[in-house]
Amino acid sequence: MLGLATAILGGGALATRGIIDTVPGLKESLGYTPEKIAEGESFDLNKPDSYKIDFGDNLRALTSGISTQKVKEAARQQAIDKVNESVSLGIKKIKQGYSGLGLKDRTPINLGYREGEGKEEAALRVTDELAKLNSLQNLKANYPGLDVDGLLGKSSYELDAAGTKFAKDQPDSPQSIARRAEERNDSRYIDTLEAQLAERQLQRTQAQNNFQLQMSQAGLNNRRYDLEAARSERRDKREMLALLLQGLGNVQNNLVNY
Repeated sequence: MLGLATAILGGGALATRGIIDTVPGLKESLGYTPEKIAEGESFDLNKPDSYKIDFGDNLRALTSGISTQKVKEAARQQAIDKVNESVSLGIKKIKQGYSGLGLKDRTPINLGYREGEGKEEAALRVTDELAKLNSLQNLKANYPGLDVDGLLGKSSYELDAAGTKFAKDQPDSPQSIARRAEERNDSRYIDTLEAQLAERQLQRTQAQNNFQLQMSQAGLNNRRYDLEAARSERRDKREMLALLLQGLGNVQNNLVNY
């Protein structure tokens, strides 16, 4: 077979191509398929435009009858297959994990390569989903009363935060106990403030009442003084009038005696 291949390749390109096409299985033996040829190519999904077709590629296409475009497509597909293969174990773990949680119908789909992506996006996506799955499993195991279904789709950070909040909200958690103690202290403090306010209001009311009483007493005192002053004034007037009358009487007596 090797001698035949050497003889064939030694002929003209078109003749060689014709012979290769007529001999069953010869293309596969020589590696003249897009997939076999593509195994020696390099296709960078991050830089698809970097794939170059040179003179040797065109000569091979002429000889084999396999276009360079088919080889390029095969090389690209092989690069995609490598990406999918690299994340296949992670995707399997994700599917098993969701099934174990009773959430098989909620398993994320299309975690592998997506059209137009580079070669890292799928791995990052699977890593992120594995982190979410781990958080979901922890929530299911540690907080059976937590509604995990309502948290699907959230990030692992949000899931962990939900678990922490749920734990803090439990009546027997240290955080809840401390919060209730703080609330009782706050309530006692408020009660104290209210009692102090009521005492001050009472003191102010008493002070106002005392002031009003003092003002009333002062008014009575002033009224009493006014009455005494008026009586004293009337008494003085009567005494003065009596003196005047007495003086007039003396004058009259003196005139008669004179």
